[in-house]
Amino acid sequence: MWKWHAEGRNTGINSQTFPLAFYLVQLLGVFFIKYRCRINLLFVFLSLVILFVLFTTSRRGALIFSFAGVFFCWVIVKKYSFFKLLTIGTAALLSIFIFIKGFGVLGLDFPVLDRFDVSAVSLTDYDSINELSSSRLSLIVHAYNFFSERPLLGQGFKFFFETKGQDVHNTYLQLLCESGIIGTCMLLSFFLYNLTKTVSMIKRYVRVPKDIVYSFYGQFFFLIMCFIENPFSDRYFFLSYMIAISLMYSRLLKEKLGLSV
Repeated sequence: MWKWHAEGRNTGINSQTFPLAFYLVQLLGVFFIKYRCRINLLFVFLSLVILFVLFTTSRRGALIFSFAGVFFCWVIVKKYSFFKLLTIGTAALLSIFIFIKGFGVLGLDFPVLDRFDVSAVSLTDYDSINELSSSRLSLIVHAYNFFSERPLLGQGFKFFFETKGQDVHNTYLQLLCESGIIGTCMLLSFFLYNLTKTVSMIKRYVRVPKDIVYSFYGQFFFLIMCFIENPFSDRYFFLSYMIAISLMYSRLLKEKLGLSV
């Protein structure tokens, strides 16, 4: 069996697994948009190469949400019906299953696959679920308890990190814990406004421009990664988000000025 690791720690192509996984996901999005959601042999080949390298990083979240980002971007841009969404989603999941099983047939051993193993997990066993979530469940429980103490205004900025020595790995729950319902709603309204504005622009086009497609992809990936990471405090993620929304606002400005777009 081939294994990708160094000194017991999975490293992928280099030791910087998190930035590597992030750039791979962005590259996957760029290729996806370049071919305007059309499937051809070159796109499939490049995507498989990117996914192969992404597997070596063992970044489970990047793997899952890159699939989700590309899939929903495809659905929104193509303006598919719910039935077609369901059909394509089923086919995509089946393809992923075959893709993963193919690694086993070829004798490839990726630690990330072990992180999807739920055979020994019991929904009533806190420890097993916490282990499957890489100890994130315990952080989520602490964050919820802190939030329940001061639900409206929260515990204050950086409270969780100063108390527990690390972040929650769930941006939305950490915002509720530190900023309360009021602060969280105020902050997230900016991100939700940008996303809804982008979707409304997509609906106006018969042939959606590439910059708007990437804007949606970048925003969507950023917001769903907030469920398992803290992109707000990570320069790689936040920079990509700023680039994504700048494309949307640039096109919006050009439209208002009546410039050729």
